[in-house]
Amino acid sequence: MPSLTAKQIDGHTYYYARYCQRVDGKPKIVRQVYLGKLEDLVASKKFNALIVVPNDTVGIANAVADAIRTNTMSGALAFAATNDAEATRIQLATAAAANAALFTNQIPAYEAAPSVYQQRAYFQALADSTKNTRIYVLLATNTQDVIWLNLEDTISSEMINRLNVPQ
Repeated sequence: MPSLTAKQIDGHTYYYARYCQRVDGKPKIVRQVYLGKLEDLVASKKFNALIVVPNDTVGIANAVADAIRTNTMSGALAFAATNDAEATRIQLATAAAANAALFTNQIPAYEAAPSVYQQRAYFQALADSTKNTRIYVLLATNTQDVIWLNLEDTISSEMINRLNVPQ
């Protein structure tokens, strides 16, 4: 269905009938017909014929209503997309600031007790990498012992604190 579109050119308003269809899933103008200025339309015989035939005036009113609806919808979609992009930007900036603060807090912890820091970092990495795993096999290179743990949920923090880190 055609929509009525007004264009401002050098301070004058010109009207066009635009035919829009979806091409590759996106709306695209497939045909545009120049109608002229409003004064010229009113003065022309074509416009007078449109006024006489009620179906055509209804068509023009529908085109104007469609133009208002589509312009409003596109404005609302653009507003929503802009807000989503701004929210994502803020979320990424906050996450980056939190990671930077986490890293700067690790330096004093390492300087205070390097061996404790290394142990905790090792076990934290182990816990993070195996949090969705239920069976753990722990092997050591300097012994023949193999520890096989079948845990229902996760390793408790008490068990992690009792383990020794290989040096």
